[in-house]
Amino acid sequence: MVASISADKMEELFLIRSRLEGLAAYLACKSFRKSDLKTLRGLLAQMSKLARMKDAANWLKANEKWHHFIFRKSGKEQLEQLLLELWNRGMSRRLGAPTLKGTWSGARESIAKFSTPSSGVRRNWSSDCGRSTF
Repeated sequence: MVASISADKMEELFLIRSRLEGLAAYLACKSFRKSDLKTLRGLLAQMSKLARMKDAANWLKANEKWHHFIFRKSGKEQLEQLLLELWNRGMSRRLGAPTLKGTWSGARESIAKFSTPSSGVRRNWSSDCGRSTF
C-alpha cells in the first residue's frame, strides 16, 4: 500500500530535489563521456516516442532511468543516496503504478508539471560544462 502525501509536502520534496538534481547534473557532466551522452540522448528519444504513443507507464520508467543515471554519474555517493531517497519518497507516491494504471490521461498533468526541472537542467548543461545540449 502506498502512503498518501500532502500537496505541501510534495511541493517541498520537489523543491529540495530540484536543487540537488541540478548539483548532480553539474557534477555528472564534468565526467561525461560520449557514451554517457549517447545513453541520455537514447533515453530522451525513448521518452519522446513513448509520449507520442501516450504510454505513460513506460515513459515513467524511462524518465526514472534518465534521472537515476545522472544521480549515479554525479560521482557523489551521499548525493546519489539522498536523491534516490527523495525520489522514492515523492515519485513513488505521486506516480505509483496503482493509481496510474498505464493510462496517459492519469499522468499527463504530472509529467508536464514535474518534468520542467529536467528541461532546465538540460538547457544549462552547455553553459555549465561547455558541452552541447541534448
